[in-house]
Amino acid sequence: MTLYTTGMRQSELRNLKVEDIDSSRMVIYIRNAKGMKDRQAALSPTLLACLRLYWRLFRVNFYYSPFLFMPTKNPKGTRYDKGLSHTSVGYIVTKAAQAAGIKKKVHPHCLRHSFAVHLVEKGVHFRHIQYLLGHSNPKNTSRYTSAADISKIEVPELINDLVTPDKSK
Repeated sequence: MTLYTTGMRQSELRNLKVEDIDSSRMVIYIRNAKGMKDRQAALSPTLLACLRLYWRLFRVNFYYSPFLFMPTKNPKGTRYDKGLSHTSVGYIVTKAAQAAGIKKKVHPHCLRHSFAVHLVEKGVHFRHIQYLLGHSNPKNTSRYTSAADISKIEVPELINDLVTPDKSK
């Protein structure tokens, strides 16, 4: 849910720390992202509620870890101060897709693409999407957004402003 709602990369999710969640400002701080850049992601109220539920169910009275998401089991040799592994995140996403009835293979990065495409379909400005994805080059963003279904984009009928007289004047 966090990957899809924020458009984070898998590595950014795995490195997310508890103190990176700022519920007073409703942002998530993404530190040392690709290119060693810091950025922010929007924290939706729904995601915040789910993260709080996750905290109550899985983190309270559990071992300390600075990472928000961590393994629930400690296989031999795993340290508690490590976050989730690359394969763990892939496994979680695969299991969630199966539980949702999705038959296609879903990778964590698919959620980042879906985030961008759905923002385009909701009419979010391209530059805002570029910022949310952390891209400095618009070409990178256009690769993510090219799959958008333009039939879902609401475009105002501009001609109506020209042919319908404004009765307030």
